Amino acid sequence: MQGYSFEGKNSEAVLAELLSYVIGETKTSRVAKSLLNRLGSFSNVLEAPAQEIAAIKGMTPEAAEFLKKLKYTTEYYLEDKVSGMQRVYDTESAVEILRPKFIDKNREIVALLLLDGRGRILYNGIVNEGSVSEVPIYIRRLVELCLRYDTYTAIIAHNHPSGNPLPSRNDINATRDLEFALNGIDVELTDHLIFAGMDYTSMKSSEWLDQIKEEVEQYKNALKKETMEQEEALFANRKRVKKERQ
Repeated sequence: MQGYSFEGKNSEAVLAELLSYVIGETKTSRVAKSLLNRLGSFSNVLEAPAQEIAAIKGMTPEAAEFLKKLKYTTEYYLEDKVSGMQRVYDTESAVEILRPKFIDKNREIVALLLLDGRGRILYNGIVNEGSVSEVPIYIRRLVELCLRYDTYTAIIAHNHPSGNPLPSRNDINATRDLEFALNGIDVELTDHLIFAGMDYTSMKSSEWLDQIKEEVEQYKNALKKETMEQEEALFANRKRVKKERQ
């Protein structure tokens, strides 16, 4: 009986062992090699459409479906494993909870993690698909969820399928607008995570978020000052008009 550990084995050996459960052991090595030559890597094999996998000589539709189910099983396992984590204490625990949502995604998605005052998870889900730069819809949806769950803190995350985890100008602008919106409903934005494959950037750890919060606070103070000056000018004008009428 074959062992259950893949430690020390290369991609061809792992793929061949998996295929042995559905197409027999005699030709699995040859089929695994053909799959890797055609698709480039183990992860590419699991991500490829079932029809493309089945087209490889030696493969069957049932074997192709098996590989696709293996991919979905892995994703489900990772999601289920972290579902028992009821609290988020730091960036690392947030990354562990959110990372499974971005595995093998080839387009941008935005996820949201809402916490209560003790770091317990109130909500953990995908709120937008496409691009994080779709700010108006994204902010409206996020604020709505924060109010619905009586949120204390929020963490947002999205992915860069390009492979570069550094924030873009759109990411920074979107984070600034989100910080302004959440500040207005007394919800603290504690991080914005950007995933790119197995890499990620924490805008909190990299101090981008601190800079954004400072900019938002300065803008709010300037806006407040401008409003007060306008109110004072309006009051003075009313007082002058009243005095002239006397």
